Amino acid sequence: MEATPYFAPPEHLIPNFEFPPGAQPMGGGGGGSPISQGAEAIFGSDLSTEEIHTHYAAQMEERGWRFVDDQPAKNGKVTFWELVDEEGSSWAAKLEVFPNEEPVGSYTVRVRLLLPQ
Repeated sequence: MEATPYFAPPEHLIPNFEFPPGAQPMGGGGGGSPISQGAEAIFGSDLSTEEIHTHYAAQMEERGWRFVDDQPAKNGKVTFWELVDEEGSSWAAKLEVFPNEEPVGSYTVRVRLLLPQ
């Protein structure tokens, strides 16, 4: 049986996120599967969840992503995005911002892209 290769979205579609001003990086990483690719960052910040989301949403928009919808999330913020690339493929992404219980004042931000349909 042949393994399904992981897809790699074009680099310009994956935002190379910049931390919010004053953030203290604590970790992060990324990975993928045959149908999605994602990354996360963990950092300390004095900003609110909403302010952090606004910071990352602006970076999504700068790279051509369009806000589609949001999802209720206890203590966090989850939004959905789309982008149509130069070849007409429609990409979907989910942006999540959640405060961490420990250490207090830290956040996890995740972005996940799905293989275009």
